[in-house]
Amino acid sequence: MSKVIQQIFEEYNRSRIQFTQNVCDYCLKSHNIEILINTDIIILLRPLILDKVPIVQQNATLILGKLASHSEEIALTILENDILPHLIYCLKHENKNYRKNSAYTLQCLARHNEKLAKMVGEDNCIDYLIDGLYEYDIKLKESYINTLCAIIKNDEELSNIVVNKGIIPLLILCLQEKDNNLIKSSINILSELSKHSIDIAKNIVDNNCLSNLIKFLDNNDIYIKRYTCNCISNIAKHKDELTELIIENDVFPKILYLLKDNDDIVKKNCANCLKEMSKHNEDICKIITRAGTIPFLCDFIDISKDHMKLPAILCIGFISSFSETLSLNIIFANTIGVLKKCLLQESQDYIKSATVWTLGNIGKHSTEHAKKIADENLLIILKKISEILNHNSP
Repeated sequence: MSKVIQQIFEEYNRSRIQFTQNVCDYCLKSHNIEILINTDIIILLRPLILDKVPIVQQNATLILGKLASHSEEIALTILENDILPHLIYCLKHENKNYRKNSAYTLQCLARHNEKLAKMVGEDNCIDYLIDGLYEYDIKLKESYINTLCAIIKNDEELSNIVVNKGIIPLLILCLQEKDNNLIKSSINILSELSKHSIDIAKNIVDNNCLSNLIKFLDNNDIYIKRYTCNCISNIAKHKDELTELIIENDVFPKILYLLKDNDDIVKKNCANCLKEMSKHNEDICKIITRAGTIPFLCDFIDISKDHMKLPAILCIGFISSFSETLSLNIIFANTIGVLKKCLLQESQDYIKSATVWTLGNIGKHSTEHAKKIADENLLIILKKISEILNHNSP
């Protein structure tokens, strides 16, 4: 009789394993998710999150993550079915794979919008995730960082909470690891944190983060370079003092070489970083110009298309706006010819608008500056553009 009972339980275990594996496979195609969500799948999965069979636990958690990533409506439905406490509880589970899956599901729930991020960030979720950064397991730390990033991405209040709980020193330690994926995740969350406020950006700088960041500008990994440029840009945009600290940490000439990178997004993010640095004051722009930035920007504008060249055009506009000398340096770098080409060849109005604004900053200082623009027949081109705009306006 005992064998019969044991067999019944074994069949029950096998059926749960088979059920979760089949549903997990079905979730690979989006049209199946629409069908699944119209069943009682979320209610059925809730007890399986705490199942005694590890593979059932992991599959159930993974399914919820796939469902949540499909749409914010499904993510909200999952949270409304009281599954969040189970997922948070699982962040302390002894099985590390299960903890990673739970973190992944929380990430999928939080990343849609601010409302969902706040719902996920309640209770002890943030505390458990930050505690996970003390672990030795690299992949686990990476997973927890990605989840925290999804929570704080769209909300300054949540960002302040994780900063006050001491996340920044832990992230800087992660930057010193040799795993590229962990480094990418750490730089990405630092970028998302720093964009929210000057106080968070200062906190990051005060923890000696800049030297660790700038060394990644010549890294071979494309995503590390992308995220590093973004992070430096988000720090620099807040205040001139922060930009000066970036310069003191030898950001030049490393950052200039990225304008020649093979990856378009790296080049664009680099140009955007230079733009954010240049908008503060004349002294900073002098340093940027002396570093040989203008020829690099001109080459980048000349070979790039549409939106890619916008930050570089604006960067030149900011630099030229501060003084006659800076504007003359830009003129002598043959920038006017490059900007003229933008007006003649670009179809997007926002590129033309930025170009006209930059030309205005170059030519506003004196008759000599204005004559350099006129010598390129730009006044005639601008007049024709104005006539076209007036003709097309209602």
